[in-house]
Amino acid sequence: MQLLKGDEELVTRISRLLEMPRTTKSLHPDEVSLNDVQRLLASATTDLAMLGLYVLSLLPDDLDLTILKENEASARNYARFLIAEKSVNLARNIATDESAKHPSLLRNFEELSARLIQPAQKVMKAVLRQDMTVIIHGTWAATSTWWQRGGNFWNYVNGITGNVYGGKDAFSWSGANDHKERVKAASDLVTWVGSHPCTNLDIIAHSHGGNVSFLATRLGLKMRKLITLGTPVRLEYLPDLRNIGMFYNVFSAIDLVQTPAGTFPNRRGEGRTLSDGMTMINQIATDDGHGGRPGHSELHEPDTWKANHLEDFLK
Repeated sequence: MQLLKGDEELVTRISRLLEMPRTTKSLHPDEVSLNDVQRLLASATTDLAMLGLYVLSLLPDDLDLTILKENEASARNYARFLIAEKSVNLARNIATDESAKHPSLLRNFEELSARLIQPAQKVMKAVLRQDMTVIIHGTWAATSTWWQRGGNFWNYVNGITGNVYGGKDAFSWSGANDHKERVKAASDLVTWVGSHPCTNLDIIAHSHGGNVSFLATRLGLKMRKLITLGTPVRLEYLPDLRNIGMFYNVFSAIDLVQTPAGTFPNRRGEGRTLSDGMTMINQIATDDGHGGRPGHSELHEPDTWKANHLEDFLK
């Protein structure tokens, strides 16, 4: 992942703001303008767009966000934000109300919301599986396809393990940048696994999906293997290692979403690693498979996994 000079300067400024001591868990519009947010959300670089979403989530709710709806790319990411941070019905109402002036917002809402995993209408009789791998998405990614059946990462992992869960009721969570939502997701994960029992549970979790998994271990969920990808290491989300057979923590030194954005405001240490041990291994990913270093979103790209031999963790 390579950034233009202007983008590097903006990222540096935001990073410094997030690392400053604060009395509130928010940013002021005088610190980061909506023009800056729109520029990030409209970026073709996924990590910059993700950073823009983090900044947006920290700004006051009463701002006039018209500028975010005027550009096709930023409107798409704003729709992604609404779906995660609001209820789907409220997000639909907002997009519908704005459709006359900003038709792209409603169009993107309809496309993205159609990707959401719908709760099963009928509870099927649980069948005990021997081995099962579950992929857990991170913040604002419930509408992404990479982790779902048929997505590029799902296909890649399943091609190795042959046991990635791909039912229509696959586990998902809101993806909101909110502590209460992660706590709820952890409880939901424990319940979901209870209704999809297996002898050996392996979890691959990206970003704050890793923190959902950490919280689940504190609720007693046992995993044979946990692989986290770019998970922000925070004080309130520490795993119970007694419930994890083997834990691999994969990170990139240039991941600008993991920290300081993802670790704000309760970073533990440098925000990327935990203490190594007999069952805990930190693994840095240094190659994106295309001559560069991987960013946050590239940690779940098959090319990054192949270049860094991360598939060895699945065997």
